[in-house]
Parts: sequence; structure tokens; C-alpha cells
Amino acid sequence: MQKKVSEVTLQMKIYKCSFCDVVKFQLTKFLTHLQVQHNHQADFSVTCDIERCFRRYKTVASYRNHIYRKHRQALQHPLFEKATVFEDNNESEEEVPEDDLLENNQNSFLGIDLETVLLGLRQHVALFILNLQEKHLLPKATQDTIVSSLEFILKFFQQNYFEIIKFHLTKSGFRLEDQEDLDNLLNNQTLIESVFSYIQSDYQLFKYCKEHLHLVEPVKHILGTNSQGKEDTFQYVPIIDVLKTQLEKPDIFESYRRTCEQAPSTDFLSSYTDGELFRESPFFGDPNIVRLHLYTDEYEVVNPLGSKRSVHKLAAFYFMIGNLESNCKSQLRHIHLCLLVRNQFLKKYSYRDILLPLINDLKLLYTQGLQVSVNGQNIILKCALATISADNLSAHSLAGFTCCFSSGRICRFCMINYKDLRSHVNEDDVIIRSSQVHQYHLQALRESSGISKQTYGVVSECPFAELDYFDVTKNFPPDLMHDFLEGVVPLVVTRVIQALHFLHIVSLNQINAELDAFKIGRNERANLPQKLPDSVLKKNTLSGSAAQVWCLFRILPFLIGHYIPEGEVHWDIYLKCRDIGDVILSPTIQKKIIPFLSLQIGEFLSSFQSVFPETFTPKLHFLIHYPQLILKFGPLKQLWCMRFEGKHQYFKRLAHNTCNFKNLSYTLAKRHQLRQCWELTSLDSLRQDNYTEGERVVPFRALPLEIQKGVIGRSEAEDVQGDEKLGVCSSLMTNNVKYCVGDNLIIDLVEEDIPIFMKIVKILRFRGAWMIFGKLRIPITFERHYHAFKLEDQKEWILVQPGEEKEFHPLDTYVHDDTKYITLYHRVQYSRATN
Repeated sequence: MQKKVSEVTLQMKIYKCSFCDVVKFQLTKFLTHLQVQHNHQADFSVTCDIERCFRRYKTVASYRNHIYRKHRQALQHPLFEKATVFEDNNESEEEVPEDDLLENNQNSFLGIDLETVLLGLRQHVALFILNLQEKHLLPKATQDTIVSSLEFILKFFQQNYFEIIKFHLTKSGFRLEDQEDLDNLLNNQTLIESVFSYIQSDYQLFKYCKEHLHLVEPVKHILGTNSQGKEDTFQYVPIIDVLKTQLEKPDIFESYRRTCEQAPSTDFLSSYTDGELFRESPFFGDPNIVRLHLYTDEYEVVNPLGSKRSVHKLAAFYFMIGNLESNCKSQLRHIHLCLLVRNQFLKKYSYRDILLPLINDLKLLYTQGLQVSVNGQNIILKCALATISADNLSAHSLAGFTCCFSSGRICRFCMINYKDLRSHVNEDDVIIRSSQVHQYHLQALRESSGISKQTYGVVSECPFAELDYFDVTKNFPPDLMHDFLEGVVPLVVTRVIQALHFLHIVSLNQINAELDAFKIGRNERANLPQKLPDSVLKKNTLSGSAAQVWCLFRILPFLIGHYIPEGEVHWDIYLKCRDIGDVILSPTIQKKIIPFLSLQIGEFLSSFQSVFPETFTPKLHFLIHYPQLILKFGPLKQLWCMRFEGKHQYFKRLAHNTCNFKNLSYTLAKRHQLRQCWELTSLDSLRQDNYTEGERVVPFRALPLEIQKGVIGRSEAEDVQGDEKLGVCSSLMTNNVKYCVGDNLIIDLVEEDIPIFMKIVKILRFRGAWMIFGKLRIPITFERHYHAFKLEDQKEWILVQPGEEKEFHPLDTYVHDDTKYITLYHRVQYSRATN
């Protein structure tokens, strides 16, 4: 029998749900399905594919409004699409009856029972409560009021609606008493109550989430009792259960697999796996190893004054999976809570008492592994603790080093004494701590009680030393945020400003006036620095967050550079500090520049001492170890505390909203786990945000001729008509990177580290593919006095697609004396994608 391919016009469009694969043949029913089934799902989003629209919406309501505004005809008339079918030559083309098309879809609803409906309704109500409670951080009392009101409204509707149905059935001559099932259903007044009875109390909601939504419950551990007989407790979230729920999500597991398959680089340092410590570790080479990066810190959840200070101070332990891709690890949802304890218990009890359940789980994860089920396959994954990030005080306290930074041996990387800081500005001048030396120090402390703890700078053994593979001298990386952005940078900036002020080169009032008048770029606006108080002239500290200090550090030349003569000795100290920051803050570093970095740091410290001989701090000393630590750990920015500390803000807002401080660690841990439970209902656990702002539709002919040629050339489309519609927007977020008209992108590098820029002029979407058009910008020279590239605009058009740029940070343009400049966040060096 011969076959032929023919084109048949279907009289309707098929709407397929991307969440559950349900098929609908009417747009109104598709909207209803989304509203009923998925509206309360975490990270809900839907893309409009009518007439190649491709706009994305995060709520069903906004999507419905868009349909009624832009595609109302789709609600009134079926869309016609062509589909390829195979037919016999002897058979005529017949229109497929709608009933046949709907048959399979309808069969799935035949025989549905009441219990199935109630089960679905319970889940939707539970997700509604979690959405309401955790997305908006509502206190329990507010949530209870809303839920009880909702229950009353549903009961009222059910009772009256059923009465209306019974009235019309009776009026039509239908005898309900002859239909026992229907009569029982319409007279059942407990349907809504049976739904809410499963989630009325905290206990019931918690139980429901554990049984149906993979909630990992925090576990209370008792340390002892206080003088009043009350228990001293802390909350531990079982790390094994958290890892299991995370890695059994298919998209998270695939991200983990992709990073494991990447081979370490030999020339570039782009991640922890490129460092020497990973290559030397006992689990190097195991493709199934899961790297865990731990973080600890103490913080106030409120802002108390006077005697109330430290009353509600907590110590927290978070962790993240190191094998995820970098654009995923930066999301707070992938920084997991491990342990919460009142800070006062750290002084009353030992770290080992508090960390014992975590240490026991880490032992099991390494010796027995973690069994996960992904796509029907059971896989055993070994997990190991790779690093512990913390500020210097927390790191020294946990690792067992002295916590005094004003005398004795103040460094956990070497044996230097505080009084020798100024005379040792190179790492070759100090004795580096090693595993063997550290074990000798611990043995000496145990055997001789007469040895002072200040002798070696070691006061106790780290509790994580119980892990066979853990080395306290190798698993505590330095923290860029605390050492550099909150230590070195404020010291350098304040000392330079003080010198310039007292030399009458530029006054503090002039600096603040320049800051007021300065037009800060869009990408820096969120971190606008604070005004400098008069105390800056006396103290070596800057107010504001680390991000604000970093912003001031970068834009300072545009504020005061024109006041300062070329070659000014104090300004040269600032510029040398910028050179160091460009390298150590980079996410990708060439190995061959590490020796040059050592020379830069030595020269900077020597110059700083000669210009400011009265000031030298431990954080300046820590810089001498950075070159070798970068070789060991990889780029230190990958392990810094800044992103971890972003997690603190969630707990602070939650504590403020709930106003429940009776058992603070339990309240916060429980609410965090409920939020994580709600987030895991999302099918997009990696949350690759995609959205546009200011999008509009334009015909192809309205584009400039150069852009038309670029679109046709890149898409290889030959059938483009002048009236074909394209989407044009002012900003685009895709794959967690935001592109805005007016921003600058680095599109290429010449001579390894000289960037070529492109100013974004137009962002458009053609047949579902995004294209970014801009004008080329060439750096004429690097103006060292301003630590910025001087630009020259070109007429040449450049086309890139999202992800083709060499650096994902968009950059702002700054103008001084009609000259355009761009200053970088860090030195840009191209390598493979980091993991």
C-alpha cells in the first residue's frame, strides 16, 4: 500500500501543560487547569506560545490578562495549524471528529472518585499555605487568620451551592432519594472540613509535608540544662536527608553530573577542582564524590542595644553542594541550613558537643555513601567535606587556634608572631603550618600542661579532625570578604583619604559633595556608598556593607582622581591595592600570574609601611599567603562568605516578622525547612530565571538595515517577510544573567587580558531566539591614574547571543571631561565555564 504525505489543517490548537503533560484543546480550559493545579507551585511560570509571542509570566492571573489583551481571538476562534499525517491513496481526506480527539482526554476523567478529588484539594491547600507563609514570611497568627477565613468561605460556598443544585434537580423532577450516592454527596457538609483537618495545626501541616512533600524535619538535640532546669537545645537538620532530597531532583542531579565530567584545567584556576588540594585529596578521581562546603558564623537576628545585646545571637552552620554549576551555587535556595544554636551555648559547651550529629553523618556519607534514586536508577554517591568557610574569629575558634589577633601567633597559616608582622612581608620569610607540625603542637599541649596556649597559637583540636580525610591546616580557606573588602580596603581608603585631606589636596567635604553629584551606573546603584562621616579622619573604618565598600573602592578615582596630581605617593598605595584586588577577586586566574601576584603584594606591603609606618594589621599580613592559597583552593571568590551571609537576611526578616523568640532556633529552623519543602515542589529547582522588561512587538522592516542583515545571517533564515513580527525589549534576564540596553559587555580578549567591549543598543527575539546587538567599543589605553580603560566608540555593529560574552557582569560607562571610561570588577581571563 502506497503512502503519501499530505497537509491537514487541524481545527484547534493543542495546549500541553509543561508541568504535568496534561493536554487541553481549549485555551479557557488550559487556563483553568493552570489555575487549579499549578498556581501555588514554587517558581511557577508559563510561556505564551501563541503567534510566536514567547512572553513569560509568573502568575496565572498575569498570563490570563495578557491573553485577553493580546490574543483574545484565541479564546473565541480555534487556531489553525498544519500537521503532517500519512494516509492511504484510496482514502479521502476527512476531518478528524473533535469527539475522537477528546476521547482519550475524557477517559482519564471517567470514574473519578471523591477521595481522589479530596486528596488533590488537600495538596493544593497545603501548597497554598506554604506559598502564603514562606514566600511572604507571614507570622503564624496572620496565616491562621487567612486559612480559617478561607475555610469558612469554602464551607459557605459548598453549602449554598449544593442547595442550589438540589433545588434545580428537584424542580426538574429528579428524585434525589433514588440516587443514594448523589444524595449523600450533596448532603455531605464535612467535605471542606475533611480537607482542612489534615493541615489545621502546625503539627498536622508538618506531618502532611513530611509524608507528601519530602519535608526534612529539624531534629532537637539536648546539650544539658541551665540553672532553672530548662533544657539547652539546638536544632540540627540531618544533612543526609537534605542531600537525598536535593540530589534526587533530576535537574540538580544533571547539574552535578555535568560538573563531575569536566576535566580540571592545567593553565587556569576556575574552581576548587583546579586547585592543588583537590588533586591531593584522598577522594580525587572519584567521579561520584559529592563535595560539601560548610560555612559558619554568629549573627544577631535583631538589632538590640545595651544589655539586650547577644540575647538573641545565633550561631549557624550552612552548607552547599560544590559540584553544582556556578550560576546555581549563587542562589540562596542552594545554600542549605545544617545547624542553628544560640551563641551563648558555644561558650557553655564545646564545639564537639554541638557538632557531633553532623560529624557522625559526615562519617557515614564518606564510608557508606548516600543512596539516591534518579530516573528509576539507584546510585551510591560518596560525600566528603571539602572546606569550611568563616570569618577569622569563627575559623580560629572552630579550628582550635588562638582567637587573639593583637598578640602572639595570630595566623592560622603560619607561625608568625604579632610583633614581627612589619618585618615579614613575604611568605618565604615565615614558617608555614603543616599537618605534621600541627599534630606536634597538639601532642605537646596534651603531654605538657605547662606549655602556654600562646606558644604555638593552638588551643585545642578541631572536632572535624575525627574525619579521616580532614586536615585543619588545609580545609579552612581565607575569606576575601572579611580580609580584603572589610579589612584591607577600608584601611587603605581611609588612610589615603586622611593623607589627602591633611595635605589639602582634597577635603572630606569635597569628597562627599562629589559623591552626592556622582551619577552612579545602573549596575552599581544597589550598592551606592554611604556618605563619609567625620570619623573617617580619625578611624580606619568605613560604614556600610562589604558590597558598598567594594563599590566605593572602584568608583573612588572618578570622585577624586581629578584633584590628585599624577604620581602622588598616597594615591599610588591605592592603585597598588587595586592591582591586587583585580587578581584575587577574579573568578578565573591564570596560574602563570601567581608569582607576579606575590611580587605585587610584597611591593604593596613595603610601600604601605613606608608611607603609613604606624599602621599594620593582621589582615594585611594575611595577603602574603594569598598567592599560595589560590593555588591550593582555586579562586578564593568561589569560597568567600559574602553569598553565605546573604542567608542571614532571610532569618533576620523571618525573626522580625514572626516576633517569636521563645525557642528561636527551633522557630527559624522549622520555617526554613518548610520553605525548602515548598521550593522543592518546583520542576525548575535550578531556577534558570528568564523574563523581559519593556517588551514590545515590531515588524522586521522597522529594524535598521545592519540589524536586519545580522538577524538573517545568524538565523540563516531566507523566508523573512517585512511584516514578520519580532520582540524587542529594554532588558532580558536569561540563565540568571541580566542584559540591559546601555550596558557594556566584554565580548573578546586580546593579548590574554585586554577586553574588547560592546555597548548594548538593541535586544530582540527572532523566532524564539534572543539576539543582542550593540556598537563596538575599543579600549584606547588603560589610564592607571583612574584604574580604568579609556574608550573609543566605533560605528561597527556587533551581534552576540546570550552566553557568548566573555564575562557575565554587565559594566557601566563613566564620563569625565568628555572622556568615557569603564572600570572592571576584576581582571578578566577567559577559560572554560567554572563549576
